[in-house]
Amino acid sequence: MVTEGQARPDSPRHVRLAGPTRRSTERSSIRPLTEGRYRAVFESVRDAILLVDRTGRYIDANPAATELLGYERREFLSMRISDVVAAEREWSEAEFRRFREQERWTGEIDLRCKDGSLARVEASATRIEGESGPVYVSVLRDVADRQRAQEERAELLVREQEARSQAEAALQQVRLVSDVSQLLAVSLDYPATFRRLAETMVREIADLCLIDMVGDAGVITRVAAVHATQSKQSLADRLAEGYPPRPKGSDPIAMTLSTGEPHSWPRMRDRLLRETAQDDEHLQILRELGIESLLCVPLIARGRTLGSLTLISTTPDIRYGERDLRLAEEIARRAAVRIDNARLYEERDHTAKVLQRSLLPPDLPKIPRVDLAARYLPVGEGNEVGGDFYDVFDCGDGSWAAVVGDVCGKGPEAAAVMGLVRHTLRALARFQRTPSKLLEELNRSLLEQSRDDRFCTVCYLRLRPRPDHVRVTMCSAGHPLPLILRRDGRLSSAGRPGQLLGVFPDVFLADSVIDLRVGDAMVIYTDGAIEQRGAELVTGETTLWDAVAASLGHDAEVTAAGIEEAIRTARGSSPPHDDVALLVIRAVEGE
Repeated sequence: MVTEGQARPDSPRHVRLAGPTRRSTERSSIRPLTEGRYRAVFESVRDAILLVDRTGRYIDANPAATELLGYERREFLSMRISDVVAAEREWSEAEFRRFREQERWTGEIDLRCKDGSLARVEASATRIEGESGPVYVSVLRDVADRQRAQEERAELLVREQEARSQAEAALQQVRLVSDVSQLLAVSLDYPATFRRLAETMVREIADLCLIDMVGDAGVITRVAAVHATQSKQSLADRLAEGYPPRPKGSDPIAMTLSTGEPHSWPRMRDRLLRETAQDDEHLQILRELGIESLLCVPLIARGRTLGSLTLISTTPDIRYGERDLRLAEEIARRAAVRIDNARLYEERDHTAKVLQRSLLPPDLPKIPRVDLAARYLPVGEGNEVGGDFYDVFDCGDGSWAAVVGDVCGKGPEAAAVMGLVRHTLRALARFQRTPSKLLEELNRSLLEQSRDDRFCTVCYLRLRPRPDHVRVTMCSAGHPLPLILRRDGRLSSAGRPGQLLGVFPDVFLADSVIDLRVGDAMVIYTDGAIEQRGAELVTGETTLWDAVAASLGHDAEVTAAGIEEAIRTARGSSPPHDDVALLVIRAVEGE
C-alpha cells in the first residue's frame, strides 16, 4: 500500500511530475513541467517521498526515503508496496486497492527497513495524474523524529519561559534605574528629591525605605522614611524623627556609613533587632514594622560617603539577595553622584553660565510660515547655570530642526556636555532625517565621549513648512512632552515618552507626527518650568498649562513672555532651583 498522503486542499489534481521510471531504459511516464525544478525539489525535501504506479510498484524514491529505510534507489525500483509494508501481503494489496478507489490515504504504519528493523512512520498519500496515467505519491515522516521534535519543542518552551522571566526581571530593573535617573535629574530640592526617591523604592522593591545623610560635622540626619502601607507610615515617621543612626553604632546603617561598605541581612531575626534598637521604644517600633529582610548600601561620590540607602522587606516570602544588592548599589551610585553634583554646583555655575551663553543661539532663524520665540531663565541671581539649552537650525533639505534639552548636573561639566550634544545634533541632522534614529546616534556619542555619569534629556523636532500647515516630526528622550495649543483653544501634550540619553547602550525612542495649522502653537520646555520649590509637581504643571492656555491668539513672543511671567510669579521670592529653557513654535500665514 501507499504509505502516506493527504494532498493540500488547494493542490492541482492534474499536474506533470518528473522522475525516472522503474526501468532505466525508458523515459518516465510522468513528464515534468520543468525537469530540473522537479528533481531539485524531490531530492532536497527532508521528508521521505516514494512514487508508485497503479500496480503498486515503486518508480522513484528520494534521498530521504533511502536514508529512512536503508534501501538504495535502484532497489526500490524492483520492489512493490507489499515488500516494504510490515504487514500481510494480502492486507497491503487490499489497502492499496482501497486507496486507488478513494485516492487518499493517511495514518501511521510500520515499514520494514533493509536491516530488518521496523520504522514507525506517519504517512500520507495521494493520487496525481501523470502523462501516462495515475501516479501515487507517498510522503513519510519518522514518528520517532516527530516525538523527538515535540520533546525538543517542549524543552525549548521551558527555556524560553525561563529566559523570558529573567528578561522581564532584568527589564524591570533597567526601567527602575532609568526612572530613578530621571527622577534625580528633575530636582535639586533635597528633601523633595529624597522623598520621591524613597517613594520610588517602596513602589518597586521595598516595603520600607530609609535615606540617611552625613553632615560636615559627622552628624547623621534621616532625610526620608517612607512605608508602602499608609497605616504604618506613622511608625516610619517615628524612626525618622526619634531614631536616626548613631555614629559608629552597631546597627546595619551605622556600620555602612562608617565603613562605606554595603551590609545585608537576608533574614532579620529578633536578636538582630534587639542589638539594633537604641531603647525599648525603638525595639517596639522595629517589631511592629515586622522587618523580615534588610539591605543597606552607601551613597558614595568621589570617594566620600555622603549617606546611605536602606531597603527593608516586611513580606516573609521576599528575601533580599545578591541581585537586589547589585541593583540597590547602582541606584545609590547614581543618586550619590547627583547629590554630590548638586552640592558643588554653586562654585561652578559662573563658568557654566559663560559657557552656556556662548553655546545658546544669539538669534533665532527666520523660517517660512513659522513664528519663533525662546527664553532662557538661569538659576539664582544670574550666576547659577546648568545644562538646559535650546537650538533651531536649518537641516539643509528644506526642513528645520528645533531642539530643547537638559543635561544632568550643573557647572562647566554640564555646559560642556550640552555643547557636545548641541554640536553633535547639528552634525547628525545633515544626514539623519528621522528624529529617533538621530537621538540613538547621539546616545552612542554620549556614551563614547562623555567621561562622567552625565546624561541628558532631549526633545528633538523636525519642522517641514507646507502650504497649509507645518508638519512636525518629534521624538522625546526622557524629556517632558511639549504642549500644543490649538487655535480653537484645545490644549494637550504631544508625542510619546522615551528613555533619557547617555545611560544605556540601547534606548527606547518613538517618533510622533503632528501637524500645526495656522494659529496652532507648540511649547517645548525643560523641567524647571514646572518645578516650584515647596510645591507639588502638579502645581507647576498647572501654572504652565494655564499660562499656555492664556496665550491663545497671541504670537510666539507674547506667548513666551506670558509663560516667563507666570513662572516668575509662581516662584515668588523663593530662589529657583533649576534653570528653564523654553521654545515657542507657532504656525502662521505667509511665505
